[in-house]
Amino acid sequence: MAHESYLGARMAPTPENKRLAIQNARALYAEDPSTSWVVARALSEFGSLDELIAFLEASDARVPPNTTWTLFRTTFAPLHHDRRFMRLAARFGLVDYWVESGKWPDFCSDPRLGYDCKAETAKVRR
Repeated sequence: MAHESYLGARMAPTPENKRLAIQNARALYAEDPSTSWVVARALSEFGSLDELIAFLEASDARVPPNTTWTLFRTTFAPLHHDRRFMRLAARFGLVDYWVESGKWPDFCSDPRLGYDCKAETAKVRR
């Protein structure tokens, strides 16, 4: 039901369809926490940025949104441009990877980003 309502909201993005997609995604997550990516996907596309951040902050960091690839879908671009993303990236182990590997995500080189990825990671690194 969560996937069908998500696709329905993409095809017909009415306020009711968007609300239903988020509601069904949350219901699926309540049954199975490994589906956090379904909620994150719906919120990134149909919810508010604050709602998405609150969900990711409250979700189990041991069960990242489908091994974190979901966080880099196109609909998550507004999240990347919010410096709070670095705190979330630290929760899911991404910051450690970026610092230790020296491989930074492409959005970090966007001149419109509004913050310095390396400076923000230094603030949130464990």
